[in-house]
Amino acid sequence: MALKNRVCSLKKLNIFQEVLKRIKDKSEIISLAVGDNPGPIAGSVIQDLVKEAQKFSTLEGHKGYPPEDGLNELKELINEIFYKGQFSLEEIFISDGIKTDLFRFQTLFGDEAKSSFFVPGYPTYKEGCQIIKSPTYPIYLDPHYGFQPDMNQLVPFDVFYLCSPNNPTGVALDEIEFKKIFDKAEEFGGIIVHDACYSPYIQTQKPKTIFFTPGAKKLAIELGSFSKWAAFSGIRLSWTVVPKEVKYQDGTSLLDAYTAFLNATYNGVSWLSQKMGISLLKNPNLFLNEITLTMQRVQKLKKAFVEAGYLVFGGEDCPYFLVKSEKDLLEKHQILTLPLESFDAQYKGFSRVSGFVSEKNLENVITRLQNSS
Repeated sequence: MALKNRVCSLKKLNIFQEVLKRIKDKSEIISLAVGDNPGPIAGSVIQDLVKEAQKFSTLEGHKGYPPEDGLNELKELINEIFYKGQFSLEEIFISDGIKTDLFRFQTLFGDEAKSSFFVPGYPTYKEGCQIIKSPTYPIYLDPHYGFQPDMNQLVPFDVFYLCSPNNPTGVALDEIEFKKIFDKAEEFGGIIVHDACYSPYIQTQKPKTIFFTPGAKKLAIELGSFSKWAAFSGIRLSWTVVPKEVKYQDGTSLLDAYTAFLNATYNGVSWLSQKMGISLLKNPNLFLNEITLTMQRVQKLKKAFVEAGYLVFGGEDCPYFLVKSEKDLLEKHQILTLPLESFDAQYKGFSRVSGFVSEKNLENVITRLQNSS
């Protein structure tokens, strides 16, 4: 039989689904485990959605397939707001989520590409490579150094999957660290795939995009998403930037290859999702204010864990931080967090805490921590 099971090495449930099984039918438990922005989405954006949806009930307003690479109006807004207009529209692609974009590139790069990434890190970097059977070279982050990456540990790679701020550690790279990985990419002849899912949350002077320097355009692509900072996880909207300068090792264009690949395998993102994105980006304060409020909640959470005696890492530039605890936080406080050993067994005793929490649950968490400290 020619059919082969290429996912037999993967778990049936992902790490986020597994941890949520612990709170089934336990209403007293507060979950800080899964990074899902509780919303709500701004009313003006929903009003624009309704208006657009109503058009589909008429012959004149109905639309068929959207463009595979996305609506130009949305691309223009992304280009201006996040990249100061430095890209052409053909270098920007609209899609339905970073996870699917990651696997598209992993499939496009093929099973001979040597892939590397920091651990702990987003599971798809490793699992997508497992599915296509490409070799992986994980680089482990050391808790003794605050989970800061050591670029001297990098080994030769064709593709490096980078996330800044990192999920799950919440640590963002500074310009010096970015430049070190640029140097390694040039030395190895590799490409950096930057997952910028959380970069709008950066509060310090660290770069919010890998393209803060023109030199990155020949070394990197970047993936962005509306899910976390715009509460669009249920809407499905993201983007990818593939600069014209990025080449395969044989000198051919990655942009040309990805355009052809996408046109062959994808029919584009819903008109309605894209119209919601346009509505939101036309008024950036709608999401900038929410980012500020989220990071204020993160700081309150972080302070509460510190005052309760826990060692805490991260949380300055990301809605996540890590807590070191020898005891199960669920058993001690009825607070569900994401064990770092779910990402890799060597990080037992650490948990990721999500700052995506309502004001009510935030106050309840603080009270529980205060009462048990």
